[in-house]
Amino acid sequence: MSEPVNPSRTDRKRRSVLKAAGGGALFATPLLAAAPASAQEVDVRSAATARERRLKRLTLVAFERQATGGSFYDVLADDVIWTVAAAEPTTHYGREAFLANGSGPVMGRLSTTLVPEVRSIWAQNDTVVIHWDGSAVARDGVPYHNSYCWIWTYRGESVIKAVAFLDLVALNDLFDRIPLPS
Repeated sequence: MSEPVNPSRTDRKRRSVLKAAGGGALFATPLLAAAPASAQEVDVRSAATARERRLKRLTLVAFERQATGGSFYDVLADDVIWTVAAAEPTTHYGREAFLANGSGPVMGRLSTTLVPEVRSIWAQNDTVVIHWDGSAVARDGVPYHNSYCWIWTYRGESVIKAVAFLDLVALNDLFDRIPLPS
């Protein structure tokens, strides 16, 4: 017969797992409460695979490249599928199509490099989620700031699928103020 569960001991374990996972998200509590004690004792920080750590590093290197005047888009596969999430999402098929029709209209309205500041990064299997803020100066001299959450799926060391969430109000303001150069 198993010994009775000590609620205070179980709660301490649950809090330590939530803390290791990066916070006490409310949705995580029921999941952990239903998990067996052995699952609650897993150290989440050490659970990342070597592949997940490598993909996070690749992603951070891409963002560092962007911050220093290069491009984080160098990591995109030629056949990437990039979707901008919105009420009516826009999907670009292929790296060149995305650079011309997705990124190009934004970058063409900026007079400085879009400098990213990564707020958080997570990896699971072949997927990396990057929450970041971007800042630049628009061609009219007004600062441009946006907040993004990108979900990248890798094949090997290239991104083959991307879903981008961003502040469309800030983007539309940029588009409304500044025409694309001819």
